Amino acid sequence: MIIGFYKDDDEDSEKVIAELNDFATQAVSFYPSMQLRKVNHKDSPYMTARLLLTRIPELRLLVKGSDHNWAAYNIDVDEGSESIADYISNKRWILQEPIGSRAQMYCSPFNICGKVLAFIAEKGSAAENMLPMPRWLAVILVPALISFIGRFIIN
Repeated sequence: MIIGFYKDDDEDSEKVIAELNDFATQAVSFYPSMQLRKVNHKDSPYMTARLLLTRIPELRLLVKGSDHNWAAYNIDVDEGSESIADYISNKRWILQEPIGSRAQMYCSPFNICGKVLAFIAEKGSAAENMLPMPRWLAVILVPALISFIGRFIIN
């Protein structure tokens, strides 16, 4: 399954969704079991957070593994719908680490972890006076704690 995340009235989103639509016309004959979805990231905040999106627009490939768990992979659309077809036909996701694996960070701008970090950054001057520690230590510890807690919230 390929999911194209977009936002309304965004030129980059329109381009990526157009490429996904072009690929969809090809995929009907070459990949009849492939499912394609377009999702406005504001209409599905849970899915946006769960798949750890870091930007909009973004394409994600969901692959069901032999253990019956789903793995998510990022698809870069640099050369148009041909790059999507190349990615699928050559199974390029095999060379990638699944998104959300232990090697990757669990905070993104669209999940609770990233939103908390943004809130802390905005309120940084007020929090500076409340924390009984040097600012440099808070800058290291607070994101680390939020990221650690975010792993349990997301999983």
